[in-house]
Amino acid sequence: MKFMGNMLDYKMEKEKSSRIMKIICTVIVCAAVIITFIAVFFHSIISDSSIYRDGTTRVPMDMDLYVDGELAEVNAQLPKSVTVENGSTLTLKGIVPAGSITRGDLFMVSSDAGIVNVYVNEKPVFSSTAGTSNLLYDLHLNTHAIYIGQFPENESVRTISIEFIPSGLAFANTFTIDRLTVGSFFDLVSSLRRSVTILAIQILVYITLLLMTCGVFASSIKLKNVRDFSLGLMLMLLQSLLITVSSSQMRTFILPNEKLWQLLLVFSYMIYPLCFMITFNKILRIRFLSGTVYWVLAFLPASLCTLSAVISLSDSLAAFDIFAKIKHACITVNMIYTVLCVYEMKRRDESIAASYAAGYSFLMTAAFIMDLVRTSEMYSVNAIDNAANMVRLTAIGCYIVFSISSYYTKMQGIMGQIELDEMLYMDSLSGCYNRRNFEAFRKKAGMIKEHLLIFVFDINDVKIINDCFGHSEGDSIISYFGSFINEYLPEGSSIYRMGGDEFVALLPASLVRENIDAYTQELKKAYSRNAPYSTSIAAGYSIFDGGQQADFTQALRKADSMMYEDKAAHKQKYRTLTDEDLVESENEEK
Repeated sequence: MKFMGNMLDYKMEKEKSSRIMKIICTVIVCAAVIITFIAVFFHSIISDSSIYRDGTTRVPMDMDLYVDGELAEVNAQLPKSVTVENGSTLTLKGIVPAGSITRGDLFMVSSDAGIVNVYVNEKPVFSSTAGTSNLLYDLHLNTHAIYIGQFPENESVRTISIEFIPSGLAFANTFTIDRLTVGSFFDLVSSLRRSVTILAIQILVYITLLLMTCGVFASSIKLKNVRDFSLGLMLMLLQSLLITVSSSQMRTFILPNEKLWQLLLVFSYMIYPLCFMITFNKILRIRFLSGTVYWVLAFLPASLCTLSAVISLSDSLAAFDIFAKIKHACITVNMIYTVLCVYEMKRRDESIAASYAAGYSFLMTAAFIMDLVRTSEMYSVNAIDNAANMVRLTAIGCYIVFSISSYYTKMQGIMGQIELDEMLYMDSLSGCYNRRNFEAFRKKAGMIKEHLLIFVFDINDVKIINDCFGHSEGDSIISYFGSFINEYLPEGSSIYRMGGDEFVALLPASLVRENIDAYTQELKKAYSRNAPYSTSIAAGYSIFDGGQQADFTQALRKADSMMYEDKAAHKQKYRTLTDEDLVESENEEK
């Protein structure tokens, strides 16, 4: 019974996919409008004042630089890059002119140092490491962090001292220090207006795509092609969103917990190759690697994290050194995969899947390399971060384009096969399955376990209609019966035209709750109410309780025999009515 059921499923899938694409386009337009309004609104509410914009400041710019308590530079010009020895502490100190800082003002400083402490009037007011410091959490991975604190509300600010402490690793002793910014919350945000706006738009784009993908996934949970695409896209979006937010300087404005962000950043790099490999190799079936190589590449960063966690029990610095190689592992995985994709393209001369996979992998490699670029200018840091994030979005766009094009290519092939199947297995006149389809089902009847109700139908008096009015009118009767029986029988029925005006219907016996004799009589009456030329149908039925193919044939013969008895009764009734008309006519003539 399910032999041709997939044809209807694919038609429904095509219609549903068309609706999904219309919904996606609508959501994209709405999201673009919302993002634009939010960006404009954000610019309108923040303060225009900014020491980055007009050069004015309420804090001393002539702060002196000390290394391990010894004066190293007077009136240090910021931002700048500083290199210190292991265990050394770098400090900026300055005297604040009376009244230049309002009590309760916020301050903001940016750096990629391991630890940042701020003292006001020689009292600690801020520390980037609340509680005990954990090296595995303090890894900055060459990412600047913004630290925000507040000046005391109960006393005037006379002196400011900012300590910058490296993480203790040889490769982390060179770090950058950005200038100190002071003002209200909106003053601080204003100084980072461009960066905050770009990050907000990126987050909104990711969230919009995620909501769209969730909608597609929910509406197509039973459609394998669409479901796989939406699952892969959700996986990539979540991982890329995690990298974008946790590596951004603006993360402090979202959640002021630096250790949590560092942990999320490391986790995002750790799972990236796994997400990437699963998406392209499992979901999209792009497989250029042997099983062993595939799993080694997928779990390489995760293995580095595990190894560093084990080594950290005895040697924290060595573990930290291994931990910092995660980005390099991600770059290595992407470069290997890019080379394999290019090789596949050359080997097969033409491979759309390989070209899109190579494009995605190459773009992600470029984004990771950009993450490793160091600079002392915060504007440059923002520019590099934004460029890397945009490259990631472009890579995801590459995946989306490939997935959609691949999906529609498959759908075209499927619909072409459906059209061929319709020509081979469907009866164009009645809209029912044809005899070829029935014979294919009949060969598999021995595998059916459920109880089947078998109906055999024959339309009475079609031959008379053909002789009197032509075969086109007889065909219209057959077409009408096909429409009628498809609508009348419950969903789950399979109806076949066996030839001429004879039909067979198969349906699970459980679908007919009432007495089968009564159901058959009601079906015949329902047909006769609107039947063309007042035709009627003869019907027979039987129950197939499962078994061998011979048992199915026997049940079909039983239904066929009952139908012929019903047809014979109709002919007898017709003959009797005709004889009575002749007798009545002779009497009138006499």
